[in-house]
Amino acid sequence: MVERSLFIKKISGAQALVIIFICTSLFTKFNLPFHFFFIFILIFSFICLLFQLKKRNGLKISSRIEFWHYLLIFYLISIFIFNKLVDFNYDFFPHFWNGQSVLVLISVLMADIVVLKTSSNDILKTLRFLKYISYIMILESFFSIIIPNNFNIFVSDFEAGYRFTSILTPGYVYTGLFLILGYTSFLHLNSSASKRRIFLIFLCFCFALIQTKDRTSILTFMILNAFVLYKSANSRSITMSIFKKTSFFLKVILMFAVLYFSLMNFGDRKNFMSLTSSLDRYVIFVRGLNVTEAVLPIGGGPGSQSRLMTYSKIPFNQSLTSANIEDKNELTNIERDLNYSKNYMRKKIGSNKTLSPHNTYLDFTISLGLVGILIVIFILYIQLRSLGSLLVNQISQKYFLNAMFVSIFIIFIYTSFITSIWIFLIYYRATQIYDSQNK
Repeated sequence: MVERSLFIKKISGAQALVIIFICTSLFTKFNLPFHFFFIFILIFSFICLLFQLKKRNGLKISSRIEFWHYLLIFYLISIFIFNKLVDFNYDFFPHFWNGQSVLVLISVLMADIVVLKTSSNDILKTLRFLKYISYIMILESFFSIIIPNNFNIFVSDFEAGYRFTSILTPGYVYTGLFLILGYTSFLHLNSSASKRRIFLIFLCFCFALIQTKDRTSILTFMILNAFVLYKSANSRSITMSIFKKTSFFLKVILMFAVLYFSLMNFGDRKNFMSLTSSLDRYVIFVRGLNVTEAVLPIGGGPGSQSRLMTYSKIPFNQSLTSANIEDKNELTNIERDLNYSKNYMRKKIGSNKTLSPHNTYLDFTISLGLVGILIVIFILYIQLRSLGSLLVNQISQKYFLNAMFVSIFIIFIYTSFITSIWIFLIYYRATQIYDSQNK
């Protein structure tokens, strides 16, 4: 009993959040909704902060970003209460300030605060924990190709295309995300590993990611590895520098080619680089911008990013710029596919159905308006700063963390992760460790 209690005490706040996420994902295999996760983390975060309040005789705010989290929680509660007192329901001011959705976002913000209050040593332990989780997922990916689909618990259903989906995550998109984060953890924690070991690990993660058949995750992984290769492409000697840079470009081209042809051989994903799919996402993105403009300045409320995309009172404004397309046949095909996507979107508008913008940046801007735009600016600032650091300093202790922050731009553009931002905050905290050490 004593050993068990000691084990529980050793689990940090950030690590406990990951465990809750995994346990809730396992519950979904028994047809329990994933929404329980937000209830669990809200209760856990509240208890965790209460213990810190009692232990320190006061809840000390450790950073500016933590202060802004408290301010954002206050903002959400204030707008929600004001919405109940004053009816926002005007045609010119669409909104969806729903109590349940507000509570979900507050639970995520509380989880963020728990991560921010996790000690530096425990953050590194959490990165190690995520690395081991990704190793389990790689093992699952091997079973996913052996077991028949009818009995395979490691793949999605027929409608999702029988993609590799870990039992530790609620879907194949999260499986790809956790694999990328685990790979980043390995690179960061094993920066002195031999090139042979790194290459072997790369192959294992590459195999698992290809099994997800998720283009967004795979493209993110490719960009991350381009920076991994770039790290060894510099030399003080001019001759060696030219040789290494040439080798770098050849390796990147080879990596992209191998992954491209690997995906092309999947029967159900032969069109994985199809233009039509990209145009669909483009049209949805433009629609998201229309909604963002309509809900300014306070936003449509948490959850509105899915519900207001088909709101009939918001006009759909989208046009095709064809001045730079010289091939008339190509232009005709693009216009045909784009018009198809536009008509599909127009038919959805007024259907009162949900449609995700598939974009983390739009999630924030539609939900929170000007406040959401400020959050997006902060995220982009971190990514641009990380890119600058990668290009200037290849020997930085947080090189691979910066590479991850740059590469996840792709994931944020094509996938909605507003309720999982606490996961990325763990890695942001890891970068802060080295910033504080340098100071």
